[in-house]
Amino acid sequence: MKEKMKKLYSFKISLKEEVIKEVEKKIRRKNKETGKMESISKTVEKTVTETIPVEVFIKHPSRDLLEDGDMFYSVWLNKYIKMGLLTRSMLTKQYLDAGGQFTEENKEEYATLMLEAFNKQSAIESLTALGKSINEEQQIRLNKYVQELAVIRRSLTDFELLQGSIFEHTADNKARNKAVLWYVLALAWVQADGEEPAPLFAGIDFDSRYNDYVLKEEGEDPIFQQAISQITSIVTLWYMSGANDSEALKQLLQEIEQQEEGSAAAAEEEEEEKPRKVAATPKKTRGPKKKAVASNET
Repeated sequence: MKEKMKKLYSFKISLKEEVIKEVEKKIRRKNKETGKMESISKTVEKTVTETIPVEVFIKHPSRDLLEDGDMFYSVWLNKYIKMGLLTRSMLTKQYLDAGGQFTEENKEEYATLMLEAFNKQSAIESLTALGKSINEEQQIRLNKYVQELAVIRRSLTDFELLQGSIFEHTADNKARNKAVLWYVLALAWVQADGEEPAPLFAGIDFDSRYNDYVLKEEGEDPIFQQAISQITSIVTLWYMSGANDSEALKQLLQEIEQQEEGSAAAAEEEEEEKPRKVAATPKKTRGPKKKAVASNET
C-alpha cells in the first residue's frame, strides 16, 4: 500500500480549461413519411469551459531533505564569503565600530533581540530532536517557542529595515534567499482533481528544477502564476520561524495579517489627521488697513 504523503501546508486554486464534450441536442425536423414535424436527439460536439480544482501543497520535509537544505545553505554562504561579502554579524560589528547610525539604545535593543532569537532557536532544536517521543507538554512548549521566535525574527527584520539597506547584501542573507528558493523547488507539489500528486517543478536537482521554474515563469504557466507567490511566502515563513505544522503556520499568517492591517489602519488614521491639524492651525491675520486721511492743514 502506497504511503500517504505528509503535507506541511496546502491551499486550493482553480484552473479554467476548454474541453470538447459530446452533448445531446434536441432538433426539430420534418418526418418524410408522415410529413409532420418531430423532435429528435442528436449527439454533437461542443467546446465548454470547465473549472478544474487544484490543490497546491508544501510537502513536509524529511530529515534527509532538511540536511540537504542545510548543506546547500552552507555551500552558498561560503561562496558569498569568498566573493567578498560580509556576514550579518561581521557587518554589524564593523558598522558599530565605525560609529554608524546605531545609538547605544539601538545596540542594546539589537543585542537583546539576537540573544532572545538564539535562546529560542536552541530550545526549539532541543525539543524537535525528541521526534515522535515528544510528550504533550513539550509539544505545547515547542509551539509556543516557535511563535515567539517568529515574532522576534520579525522584530529583527523591522529593526534592520529601519537602519537602512546595510543588511540587504550580507552573505548569510543572500544564502538564506538561495536556500528558500531551494526549498520552494523541492517542496512544492500539485494535485489536480482525480489525479495523482506531482512535483510542481520537474527535475532531480536544484539546477534542473530551477530551469523548469524559469520555463514556467516565462511561459506564463497558469498554476505557477496563481500559486508561486503564496508558495514562496509559506516556505519563507516556515524556514524563518521553524513552525513545523499547518496550524502553527496558519496562526503566524493570521498574526502577520493582523499586524499589517493594524499598521495600515494607523497610517490611514495619520493621513486623515493631517487635514484636521492644518485646519486647526489659526491663520495669521492682519489688522484693518488704515485709510489715508487728507490733511486740512494749510
